[in-house]
Amino acid sequence: MRIMFWLLDVNYDVVDGVPEVRLWGVTDDDRRVVVLDRSFRPYFYVLPEEGRDAEELAEEIRRKLAAKYDIVGVDVVERKYFGRKVRLVKVTCQIPAVIPKLREEAASLPGVREVLEADIRFYMRYLIDMNVVPSAWHEVEVEEVERPKEWQVDAVYLAKSPPRHVPERTDVPNLRILAFDIECYNPRGTPKPERDPVIIIAVATSDGDCRLFLADERNDDRGALRQFAEYVREKDPDVIVGYNSNGFDWPYLLERASRRRMRLAVSRAGGEPAQSVYGHYSVVGRANIDLYNYADELTEVKVKTLENVAEYLGVMKKSERVLIEGVEIYKYWDDPSLRETLLRYATDDVRSIMGLAEKLMPFLIQLSSIVGLPLDQVIAASVGYRVEWHLMRQAFQ
Repeated sequence: MRIMFWLLDVNYDVVDGVPEVRLWGVTDDDRRVVVLDRSFRPYFYVLPEEGRDAEELAEEIRRKLAAKYDIVGVDVVERKYFGRKVRLVKVTCQIPAVIPKLREEAASLPGVREVLEADIRFYMRYLIDMNVVPSAWHEVEVEEVERPKEWQVDAVYLAKSPPRHVPERTDVPNLRILAFDIECYNPRGTPKPERDPVIIIAVATSDGDCRLFLADERNDDRGALRQFAEYVREKDPDVIVGYNSNGFDWPYLLERASRRRMRLAVSRAGGEPAQSVYGHYSVVGRANIDLYNYADELTEVKVKTLENVAEYLGVMKKSERVLIEGVEIYKYWDDPSLRETLLRYATDDVRSIMGLAEKLMPFLIQLSSIVGLPLDQVIAASVGYRVEWHLMRQAFQ
């Protein structure tokens, strides 16, 4: 069976001693799927010093390190190093976790000049080597396998061959988007998750729904946290967007949930958001995008508040929305005559975030596919990292 899917997210795990790359995507018939590829193995290169024979070095690596680190291949290959052809030793391992220690031992062997490409994340190495492109269409030969009960997808497939990028297809599937924003109780200044509850979680979706999940009259936020997680699973968004959500909202929600002995299980794999590269939070199977990362690059906007950026980009004028000073949030919550104004403020915030997402998604999708970084990482990465990943992909090809 062959399927066509648009790559939304990628991660990996080790299953029964085998690394498994997981490609989460949307098919051309609008199903949410994950394609598993168990054929790829991690590797790095060892560059010998001038005069050191590559074959002898390869043999020394086999003799001293192969059994200790479950090395599955030691081969002498020819590559270009700063434009000059060189002979290197390619060391292939069974699982990615051994690479950090193995590369250190390999680097300490006599006659080793340098260890190369050992710091490339395993699933990114897979994307580069297999020419699998984030935010783009791929065709792959698969067989359907059993879906783990906690995975929120329509089907799980095992790849029988590597996916083939389909560059001639440039359309984007109908992505489901969920925007969210939180307000926290702050009578003592800056809210702290160890003491101050989340009093409002505002959500808006690309199908027009907008809701507020509130703490109860005792400021207990367990109900709001539970309702938010249930709502995310119910709506099953492909993309989750926030504004400074990696810097504030996600860590605050996760800490509050932990203190309430709850799990914020909102990923498609049934887990919680987890901090990943570039400081962003990964929500497996979904693209979690912090739009503040985009705003941070807008030199024209000096004070990068949500309302300022939304007005600058033509999403919502400040004169058309409720504005409340952050330090005043708790007063509006405590005063019944002002609470409705606070709720309108939260609604305006999340609608602004959704408006920004609708305006920026085409750009972010294009940037992701050109650079080669997944949609949730590309805007969190610095310009330098984006250039580096683009050049790495081009150099490999």
